[in-house]
Amino acid sequence: MDQLDYDVVVLGGSYAGIQTALSAAKNGLKTAIIEENQIGGKKYLDSEKPLENLIKNNQTLQECFDSRKNGLIFSDVVFDPNIFFDEVEKESKNLSQNYIKELKDNGVDIFIGHGIVRP
Repeated sequence: MDQLDYDVVVLGGSYAGIQTALSAAKNGLKTAIIEENQIGGKKYLDSEKPLENLIKNNQTLQECFDSRKNGLIFSDVVFDPNIFFDEVEKESKNLSQNYIKELKDNGVDIFIGHGIVRP
């Protein structure tokens, strides 16, 4: 495999990793980002308890699930996790495509998978 030289290599394509890579590239540094799964993050969908992770990370969902203890009771509300997760995954893919475009537009090289980074 060819050797590639970068000023900055960002490990992880979460929001923080994306912003770091964009900042470096916009400041003239040759930049690459390496992500194991999907740019923008997708680990919460692949975890053992995806719903629990989503609730913890989403204030609106948390407030809905905590509504009873706050005096709000909803009746005839149905939660279909299959529809919910299908929509979350679809949004995740759309967001990922937007991030990929922005990274590429700013000259950031994107690598999906695993690799070896050597000084």
